[in-house]
Amino acid sequence: MKWWQWDITKPAYNKGGVFDPETYAGLFRGIVFCTLGFWVFWQISDWSLNMGLGTPRDHQWGRLVIMVLVGLNYIIILAAAINIFLQRRKLKKSTEGQWYDTKNLTKRDLGLEYNGSEDEESKPEIPVQSDGHPKP
Repeated sequence: MKWWQWDITKPAYNKGGVFDPETYAGLFRGIVFCTLGFWVFWQISDWSLNMGLGTPRDHQWGRLVIMVLVGLNYIIILAAAINIFLQRRKLKKSTEGQWYDTKNLTKRDLGLEYNGSEDEESKPEIPVQSDGHPKP
């Protein structure tokens, strides 16, 4: 999904949202957003410390809290990425050996329209009358 197709009316972490946890792209955007937020908070903390707002101990606690929150977010995103990988592998394995998992699968097997590209033996037989017209 392209960035201009994001539906900002949906909650960000729901299916189809910007940070959709069921897609690798949503997880990547979550990592980028989290890292950007961490960097902004760190810069604000430096700026406020240089301006003399608060004590260094207050800033250390604030930085510790934000590092813990960002670290937990990274762990959750990593777990979600592993979950996506395992689910996709499970789905791929569940289709092995099914009737549609053959090398000689034709469009006719799938119920699709015949386009004439297959060999003559696989063409559907149409019963014809003696004058050459198909039977009704």
